[in-house]
This record gives sequence, structure tokens and C-alpha cells, in this order.
Amino acid sequence: MLLDQFWKIIFVILLCTGFTFWWKYRAGKKSQTFLIYELAELITTEEKNASPKAGKKTSERFYKSIDILRQIEENMGDKFEINDVISRAIESSGLSGKFPGNAVADSFELNYQHAKSFGLLDNDDAISRLEQGLTPKIQEGHWAGETAEVGYHIVPSINRSIENHIANRLLLPSSIKELMELEDFSRRVRNKADEFRRAKILDQGSFDVIENTHKARIARSKS
Repeated sequence: MLLDQFWKIIFVILLCTGFTFWWKYRAGKKSQTFLIYELAELITTEEKNASPKAGKKTSERFYKSIDILRQIEENMGDKFEINDVISRAIESSGLSGKFPGNAVADSFELNYQHAKSFGLLDNDDAISRLEQGLTPKIQEGHWAGETAEVGYHIVPSINRSIENHIANRLLLPSSIKELMELEDFSRRVRNKADEFRRAKILDQGSFDVIENTHKARIARSKS
């Protein structure tokens, strides 16, 4: 009789433990699914360049996207891959094949590494700022103390048509952002423009202007 009661108690304990693990697993999956949908909305929303608040809104979406990726990485652990996460986000939005997912994923791959190297993903204050879409302070490395601002791969003074495209945004220390705003038609800019052209982010005419200006600058430097 006592033995029967003992095994009943063990069975109940195992049942409750199993249910707890199952519930935590389901809750985690639900949370991750919600985060994927939230990421999809953040990265696929397009701001009209004519809007006076377009730049601010794009920066807010950028910062929030970095934090969403941080949360997804916490859920996924070693299985976390930005390319896969971005692909799933775009698929959930119904824009597969219509949105430049590879270019956006490549951009976030770089920016997420910047966020990590700046110590933004391990600091409560920085995380809180990212969650709110606000500019955080760099916590680690050479630029500690500076703000981590949203700059551009191709600055608006060179081409405004992609100013507010999420793939064109680049997380930088404030001092480097200021320097890059002075960048001319360099080889780096020309190559990035070609990447954006192939991804159908930058139109052919805009690329031709950058390409021809770059070639003309090189020709003048050799004359």
C-alpha cells in the first residue's frame, strides 16, 4: 500500500515537472513568434523621404530592430543566425521575393556585430534605450562614452533616394558618423551602390551617377 502511494506521488511529480517544461517551451515559442512578427513590421515598413519625421522614424525602427534581434538570440541560443531570422520575418510579412532580404540581412549582420562590440547588448541602460528606439551610449571599446548613432552606408549628400531604407543604415560612433558624412564618391561607396543596385534598392540611374562620378574623380586624380 505504501509502495503504491509512493509511486503515485512520483508520477504526480514527474507529470507536474513535465507540464512545467512543456508550458515554458510553448511560452518561449509563442514569444519568439511574436518577436519575429514584430521584427518583420520594423524592417519592412517604408518611410516616405518627403516626410519631415522619416529619418527619425527610421532610426527608431533600426534601434528597436537591434533589440528584437537580441531577444531572439536569447531565445534561440546557438541556433541564432541573423540571415535565417530575417528570412523568417520577411516570410511572415508575405513579402518573400518582393523585399531585398539578403541586403537587409547583410546590413543587420554588420550592425548587430557593431552593437555587440560597443557593449550595447549587455548593459541595462543601453538595452532600455534600444527598446525605446533611442540613441544609446557606447559602453565598451575605443569609443566608450560616445553615442552609438545611426549613419549611412551611402550618405544622403551622394544619393537621397535610399536615405531611409533600413538596409542603408549603419550603427556608428558619433565621431565616425560625422566623418563619414563628408565621404565623397569613394570606391567603398561605389561598391556599396552596386550591391544596392543588384538588390533593387538603388535604381540603375542613381547607380550610373555614382559610378560615373567615381570614375571621373579617379581620372582627374591621375591626370
